[in-house]
Amino acid sequence: MYPHRLESDGNVTTVIWSYLLQSRLIVCLVLSGLWVNCGTTPEDPPVAEVGSHQISSASLRAYISQLPAGLRPQKSDDDARVHHLQALIDRRLLLMEAETLRLDTVQSFRNALRNAVDARVAAIYRSREFGSKISIEEEEISRYFKAEGYYRERKFSAILTASRGAIDSVVAELAAGRAFAELAKERSIDPRSSASSGELGFMALDLAPRMHVPPEVFRDLPLGQVSEPLKAGRNWHVVLFTEDRPVALTKFRDAIRTELYRQRRGQIAAAHYELLENNFAVELQGAALNKVVEAYRRREPRTLRDDPAPTYTWAEGDISLGEVQSTLERFNITSGLTDSSHAAATLRNFVLVPFLVRHAALAAGYYEDPDIQRLQTQKRQELILEGLRKTVVGERFSLGEEDVRRYYDEHPALFQHGEASFVEELLVPTSAEADTLRGRLQAGATVVDFIDRSLRSDAVARKGRFHFHRQDTLRYPILVQNVMAARIGAWNGPVEVEGGYSVFRVLEHTEAAPEPFEEAGTRARALLHHELEGRELGQYLQELRQKYDSQIKIYQDRLAEAVPDSLVRG
Repeated sequence: MYPHRLESDGNVTTVIWSYLLQSRLIVCLVLSGLWVNCGTTPEDPPVAEVGSHQISSASLRAYISQLPAGLRPQKSDDDARVHHLQALIDRRLLLMEAETLRLDTVQSFRNALRNAVDARVAAIYRSREFGSKISIEEEEISRYFKAEGYYRERKFSAILTASRGAIDSVVAELAAGRAFAELAKERSIDPRSSASSGELGFMALDLAPRMHVPPEVFRDLPLGQVSEPLKAGRNWHVVLFTEDRPVALTKFRDAIRTELYRQRRGQIAAAHYELLENNFAVELQGAALNKVVEAYRRREPRTLRDDPAPTYTWAEGDISLGEVQSTLERFNITSGLTDSSHAAATLRNFVLVPFLVRHAALAAGYYEDPDIQRLQTQKRQELILEGLRKTVVGERFSLGEEDVRRYYDEHPALFQHGEASFVEELLVPTSAEADTLRGRLQAGATVVDFIDRSLRSDAVARKGRFHFHRQDTLRYPILVQNVMAARIGAWNGPVEVEGGYSVFRVLEHTEAAPEPFEEAGTRARALLHHELEGRELGQYLQELRQKYDSQIKIYQDRLAEAVPDSLVRG
């Protein structure tokens, strides 16, 4: 088949992990593109002190200004100021406790921090070293526009069959003198193609792959000449172009510029990596590569984890097999490693290139950039707090299957199947096309026969079957209203709905009912875990406030001046 056309109340104990651990809401925030200094100045005195750390007026304002509206408490202005300040104090207490527990000495923490910083540095390095050196001239765009065939649209006809044998039979009949239009009516299994003597309208080069027409066929097939048999998904077809018309460069200028930029960047990057490889004198060790291939052939990659054998050697050291395997596991790479050439290419892309970029960036001073230093501090704090959540707060409670079942039973309103309708549906662009489809469906055709014509992106995957709940009315007010009112089994349409014209029939209406535990269990566990974690965090914070009480000092008299009423009220 061918496509349809060618053209909370804000209590800190319950929200601190959900919000304060996010980078946009940490104490030191990026505000208006600048890093907010957590220190103080005579013009910006502290509003609180926690140990040796001072919370400045600016950092408090930055925090409040980035809070979502739903987290602004319904309190008086003064109470709201204290509430927001307490969030920052609590965050600092958590960091102090994490430092005491030395969570930043764990190897997994160090790896995560390094990976996060490396990724940011690599992005900056590539942008400066590659992107800044690329310029795409208008003349290049125009030349590519013509050479690749974007300059015209072609009127497209096709005959679609279910097998190679069937399309070979069509080709034989065409060679014997049968007319293309006549054969399309008789033999094409695509309803639109057979109904229109094969003609499917004009298409440009960008739509050719979607119509199962290779770009070279679109560019080179002369008008009036039938193509060789072409694969079309599970089917086969032959195509014919009967007319060309010009296309304005403006239609494809941006897409061509993007493609030329991508190509040029790839060329510059490849040359740059090769230069770095030579400069660092990096060599791939064949014996180590063979170990990787053999381990993956035996499906025993874990044997590589602690292997110190060098995979790459360079002037100042090596990259061990253990490091290579760690990288492969981090990116969940398991395919393409049982063949030596593919394995070498995979290791180059995921191990060697990041290594080259990192060391080139180190040599060029990228890691000393103030923005990167601030990122490292920020990410370090985020990871420390995340580690505290997992290793301390998470250990303060346990969660068994009986607990989950009890939570499910005690909160029935959270686990309800709403009123719903199960339908078969096709969404098409015009009322006329929808009317035609309805007639064919009523005559016995199936939705699957026309599924490629549906505008819904998931129509093929779902085979045209969907279910709609009452709450879906917010997204599809017209469609859901019609679906809920329709009787079971009857084809409806054309109905002008969101996005086009719908033809549908209801297969089943279901009333609101409890969601079975077998379906809701995972969600119940997550909800209960979140609730218990919030409760334990609240208790943990109370303990920390008592533990560090003597180190906390709040300057109440400075709060009103530090945070104006307009900011507190949002």
